[in-house]
Amino acid sequence: SGFAISNDGGTMVINDGDGVLQFFDITWNGSTPTLTHNGTSYTADARADNNAIYQMAFDWGGNLVCSGKNVGIYSIPTDNNQSTTPARSSLLVTKAQATVLGDVNCDGERDINDVTTLISYVLGQDPHPINLVAANVNGLDGVDIDDVTMLISIVLGKR
Repeated sequence: SGFAISNDGGTMVINDGDGVLQFFDITWNGSTPTLTHNGTSYTADARADNNAIYQMAFDWGGNLVCSGKNVGIYSIPTDNNQSTTPARSSLLVTKAQATVLGDVNCDGERDINDVTTLISYVLGQDPHPINLVAANVNGLDGVDIDDVTMLISIVLGKR
């Protein structure tokens, strides 16, 4: 089932219904494509018992990925068999800190700022940052007014 078009728009692959992938070259006249079978076909290893391929797509490197009963990845030869996958230029890794019950705004303190952040959340606003694990002060399902009441008691030193 279906078809996939390469990232450069130059190749289209169609599953012919018998589990055979048929490859076509695409030439474009404006937004109108013309397909020419390039003589390439593969029997797909990914097909299910009924020869169905459920999805097909080209990955960033130009490989055809097909899924059916199995997953098949087909490397499509090109004039330049290299690709560079874009990635972030940097990645910041921070050490996760243990959640302190009631430190709703993640500043390391349990104070009135946590109470106001929690009240904002309960009223349907979207305060940021908010730690919903720390906001579930009473440990019951969800975060609600009971958590606000318990956090106020903690901040006032009554718990």
